[in-house]
Amino acid sequence: MEYTLKIAFQHTGSPDMHQRCDGEFTISLQSLAEMAGSRSPAVQGSFADFLRFWEEEWKHLLCPAAFLAPVQKGMPAHHDAVCALWTIGDKLEKKVSQLFSEGAYMKGTFLDAAGTCTLLHMHRAVFNQVRAYGYYVIDERYPDETFPGDFGTCEIITVTGAHSLIRSAGNQGMFIPKKTVCSYFILGKDKEKALRREKQQACSRCPGKQCLCYQIGSCHLRQ
Repeated sequence: MEYTLKIAFQHTGSPDMHQRCDGEFTISLQSLAEMAGSRSPAVQGSFADFLRFWEEEWKHLLCPAAFLAPVQKGMPAHHDAVCALWTIGDKLEKKVSQLFSEGAYMKGTFLDAAGTCTLLHMHRAVFNQVRAYGYYVIDERYPDETFPGDFGTCEIITVTGAHSLIRSAGNQGMFIPKKTVCSYFILGKDKEKALRREKQQACSRCPGKQCLCYQIGSCHLRQ
């Protein structure tokens, strides 16, 4: 239950980074399938119906793109960083809204979860792209943490040059399209301290097993 597609990377502000390049990443919906398989026959049937829909539509609903730029403002002393912003576009979320308006709630819920899973797998592709520049990634931080505290969503979009696809949704750390994620990859010279994979952390107000993402199988901590 894996699907491979290209991601378009756009880089700004550093001669060490290519201006544009493409890469591939693989989406897995295995966590959704395992969740559905453990539920009632009705849920299993709804997931089977969703999979038929997904097989026909996923290529038309996903427009993955990532924007990367070097930053120093607010970073730890003597460390550079790469600000990364990645999105799947707005087609999927518009389709989710349409399905909900038509009363296809389970299909819409599974589709929204599939979009979240896509972002998670893109995260790994972005991390690997940063490492491909020859950098050691020693930490990864998110805008909702106290560090770095002086970057707002508008500034993140400006720094990464993502304004062609992404807009700010106000002061709550949200973007438009909603299926958009930002993080900072902290760079260093010590190979022994380098991360081997992207860093995952719980949401700032994680409700644990009460979260719908956890229950449906799209929680990033379960991937």
